[in-house]
Amino acid sequence: MERAKITHHAYFMGCYPLNERELKISIQTGEDVRRVCLYAGDPYSAGIAENEQNWQGEKFSMTLERELPGFLVWSVVIAPKYRRVKYYFELSSGEEQLYLMEDGFYEDVSNLSAERTIQRFIYPWMNPADVMHTPDWVSDIVWYQIFPERFARGNMGEKRLCNREWVCQRDKTWEGFGVLRVVLCQYASDQTEYPCDKAWGLLRVCVCG
Repeated sequence: MERAKITHHAYFMGCYPLNERELKISIQTGEDVRRVCLYAGDPYSAGIAENEQNWQGEKFSMTLERELPGFLVWSVVIAPKYRRVKYYFELSSGEEQLYLMEDGFYEDVSNLSAERTIQRFIYPWMNPADVMHTPDWVSDIVWYQIFPERFARGNMGEKRLCNREWVCQRDKTWEGFGVLRVVLCQYASDQTEYPCDKAWGLLRVCVCG
């Protein structure tokens, strides 16, 4: 397995609450990985003293969520009873099997040494304040994000960053360079030239672009 392509962080997009009860955990791997499982459980299931050698987690099969160029993203949604969780990953390529913990890779976890501190991943608390709540209308909106410094310039003679024609990306987003004074004109013309089944109802201007 290409270990350099296997990445996970117990925060941000790697581990976050979907709501007050469910936690989504994701891991990125190379394309050679064929199966990923998550072992997860309460951090104190082995006792307050946290005897790491005796701790056991429940096994969850992870689902292939996305395929990116050279990478795969696997995910699973769990519901920790006490809204906290300790976990690690089991990865298999068919020919090789590895375990990923916070302190690195293990080839075998069946007989971990009591002399070594085992660093499994931990999500300490599913704080309700960390749950993102979005209104229903968001799902029906096409976002149009503008970076003024990179938007289509009205004066092509400006000697600043080079101008570039707007190009449609593979994910159907549009990318270009320019200034803010032509934002609304370009926005209006794009809706006519590139019709969409949903209205572009939200325009976001990033002034620090």
